[in-house]
Amino acid sequence: MPEPATFALLGIGLAGMVGYGVRRRLQLR
Repeated sequence: MPEPATFALLGIGLAGMVGYGVRRRLQLR
């Protein structure tokens, strides 16, 4: 099983990517 730290890093990365996409979409309007 992967270590909890790995899941934490993946979660942070996914949250950052989603947040970045949302901000770009709001700015494009």
